Amino acid sequence: MGMCYFVLDNLLPIAIHSTSASPDIKIIAQVQPQLPDHPPRHWLENSLKAALNPLIGEEPGLGWHAEMGLVAFVRLDPQRNEEGLLESTLARLVQWVERWHEDNCYQ
Repeated sequence: MGMCYFVLDNLLPIAIHSTSASPDIKIIAQVQPQLPDHPPRHWLENSLKAALNPLIGEEPGLGWHAEMGLVAFVRLDPQRNEEGLLESTLARLVQWVERWHEDNCYQ
């Protein structure tokens, strides 16, 4: 039980988290290390929409992690003992973060 951190492809900080309180395993990916000073309206709307994803059965969710900043997260059910589940979940999460950057990051 606890948190395991690693960096995927030397670019994307990832954490895998589990606790005794919940059988789920959480995979957390850093989206942005900090919030923008003056985010545009579309950034705020997209952030709030993604934050609600778990309530409507969508993944990933979006939230704030004290150590990692703005993060996307998914849950793995350890009862789904499927080969390649971790890898496919990580791949989907990475693709989501990449799309987030394309749609929401600005300079």
